[in-house]
Formats: sequence, C-alpha cells, structure tokens
Amino acid sequence: MRRWAGIRWIPLIMFVSGAQVVLSEENEDKLINELQELMAEMNQAIANGNIEEGLAYYADDAVVLPNHAPRIVGKAELRKKMLKQKKSGVDFGSFMGTVERAWESNGMVYSVGSYALSANVPGRPRPVGDKGKFFAVFRREPDGTLKIVYDIWNTDIEYGK
Repeated sequence: MRRWAGIRWIPLIMFVSGAQVVLSEENEDKLINELQELMAEMNQAIANGNIEEGLAYYADDAVVLPNHAPRIVGKAELRKKMLKQKKSGVDFGSFMGTVERAWESNGMVYSVGSYALSANVPGRPRPVGDKGKFFAVFRREPDGTLKIVYDIWNTDIEYGK
C-alpha cells in the first residue's frame, strides 16, 4: 500500500520539473545574447593581439582544454601560452564563435557552440583555417559579470581526409 502512495506525487514532480525547463528556455535567448557579446569582445581583443584584455574574461583558476594540446591550468599559465604563441608569429586574422545552447544553474553558466577561425602562421603561404565545437563553463561573479572557468574546444577537421 505504501509503495503506491508515492505514485500520487509523480504529477507534481513532473509539473515542477517541466516548469524549470520552461523557465530555462525563456531565458536561453537572453543568455545566448549575453554570451555572444562577451565572446565577440574577447575574440576581438585576442585577434588584435591584446592578450591582457582577452585574459580578463578568464577566471584566475580557469582550466583550458585545447584541441591536440596539454591542459592549461590557471590564468598565469594561459598567459604564458598566449605570449609564446604571439612571439612565434601566429596572428589570428579572424575568430567567430556561435553559442547554440546556454543554460544557467547555481551561479554557473554553461554553453555549447561552434567556432571558425583563420590564422597566419609563419612558414605557411596562406592563412590556416579551422572550424569546430566548444563547451564552456562560466562563473557569474558577484557584480554580474561572467568569467570563464572551463574552456574546451575540438576541431571538426578529421585527420587523413
């Protein structure tokens, strides 16, 4: 008898769960726009070679998981990597990211999207292009700004094709 008593709560649980999804969907467009603006500013700074301005969007404890490279832990380590890349002569001509999905929970913002970029690389006659996908986690700071805490991306270019 007690086992069946729990069944009466199922409609309430489904209603509450559904309401949370509806609220998330209503806010998704606003959140996507906020993230698109942030990414455009950050990408422009990096494309212009302004490393410090680009790094301002990362949390001090950020973890970056780049494609085909070791993980980078912390803003200081990320700064070293970006400076080394800049000194090597790599110049990002363009970078465009598109946030496709976004949601927020407990002060964290999650985003999934795609990117396309071109870069001038020393020794290459033409710019190198790449496109792929990303997953990023942001922390909403007390002042309302977002800081990247996890940044993961992977190329869509398949080797050998």
